[in-house]
Amino acid sequence: MSGTRYKRKQNEDDDEVPLPMNMEEESDAVEMHTVGDSIAPYHDEDAEVSPQDEGLHEENVRVVYKRRKFESCYLVWAIIATVLFLGMVVVAIFAHQQSRKTKWCCIGDAEMEKCGQMAKAFAADGFVPGLECVSATSPQDCVHKIDTDVADLFSISNENLYRNRDILKPIMAEDYEESHFGYYLVAVVRQVDNTTKLTREGLSHKHACVKDLELTGGYLRNKSIITTTSGVCDTKASVAKLFLSVCSPATTLFQDCPERKQATNESQVIDNIESCLFQKHTQITFIDHISALNFMKNKPGFEEDYQLLCEDGTHSDIKDFKSCHLLQEPSHSLVVSSKIRSGVDVDVPMELVEVLLVAQLYFGLHTTTKFNMFKPGDGRHLLFQDETKKLVPLQFNCTAPVN
Repeated sequence: MSGTRYKRKQNEDDDEVPLPMNMEEESDAVEMHTVGDSIAPYHDEDAEVSPQDEGLHEENVRVVYKRRKFESCYLVWAIIATVLFLGMVVVAIFAHQQSRKTKWCCIGDAEMEKCGQMAKAFAADGFVPGLECVSATSPQDCVHKIDTDVADLFSISNENLYRNRDILKPIMAEDYEESHFGYYLVAVVRQVDNTTKLTREGLSHKHACVKDLELTGGYLRNKSIITTTSGVCDTKASVAKLFLSVCSPATTLFQDCPERKQATNESQVIDNIESCLFQKHTQITFIDHISALNFMKNKPGFEEDYQLLCEDGTHSDIKDFKSCHLLQEPSHSLVVSSKIRSGVDVDVPMELVEVLLVAQLYFGLHTTTKFNMFKPGDGRHLLFQDETKKLVPLQFNCTAPVN
C-alpha cells in the first residue's frame, strides 16, 4: 500500500492540510498535489475549460518560451566565443611563422644590388629570418639607422666601430686568413727613395696618402712623431701639420686626393688611395697589407717599384708584411645595436649569428652556387671585405677589439 496519506475533509472549505494517520506527525503527511505535479493532467476534450485553467495554460507556455529563448542566447554566445578563440589561434600561428626579417644596412647602389641577390638566395633555401635591404649613404648613416632601429646590422671598420663604440656592438668578425682576424698597417715607399724615414724629420714636408687616419695618427703619436698641445688630441690637425700634403679620402682631408671629394664607402676609399699612391709626387702611403697585396697582384711592376718601410729604417718586400709592419688593426666586424633588447627582438643577435654561420656553408668561399657572399659584385668590398674567408662569432659580452 502506498505510504501516501490523503486528507479527510473536515469541511468543504478546509482542505489545505492532510490529516495524519497511524500516529504520524502532521509534517509527515504528503499533500495530494505533490504527487500529481509530475503527472500530466487529464483533459476531457468535451469538457468545458474554465477561464482560470486557460490562463494557467498560457502562463506555462510563456515560461517554456522564455526558457528556450534563454538557452538559445547561451548557444549563440558559445558559438561566437569559439569562433573568436579559433581566430586568435590562427593569427598567433601566422604571426609566429611570419617572423620579422633581418634588416641589412647597405651603402650605395652596388651593395643594395648584392644584398638583394643574397636575400633571394637565402629565401630560396628557406633561411629564417629572411633578409631585407636598407639603403644608406655612408657608414655613419648606417650607424644612425641601427641606433634608431631602421636597420639591424652591417659590416664596419675598426675605426668607425671605435668612434661609435657606445652605440654599436660587434657580434661577428671577418676572417681574412686562417685564424687571423685583422690587418697589418704598413708604410709603402718607392724603392729609389732613401730619404723617407719613420721619424719626425724623415716624414715632415712629405706628400702622404693615409687610408685610416685615426689608426695612422695613433701610431705616429705613440712614436712621438706627432704631439698634442694643451691635452687636446686632434689627430687630423696634427697629421696635416706634419706632412706637406696629405690625402685621407674618408675624412675632410680629401682636398689633396686625386678625386678631390670625400669617399663615402670602402670602394671609393680604395680607389682614391690607389690613385694617390701612384701619383709621382707621393712619397709614402699608409695602408693595410691586404690592399698592398692587391696592388701587387693587379698592378704590373708594382713589386719592382715599391717596398715596405720598416720601423728600423730598412726596406723590405711587400710580401714580408708580417716582419715589416707598424701595427695590427682588428678586422671589420658585423655590428648590431648595443641597446638592451626586449620582446620579439631579444634573440635577434643570436639568430643573426646562427643564420650567417649556416649561410656561409651554402654561399661561402667554396660554394658551387651562383651566389657567393664574399665575392664582390659590380664594386669592391661589398657588404664584406673582398679578402674575407669566413665569419667568426664573437662573445656577446665582447667589448674589446679582436686581436
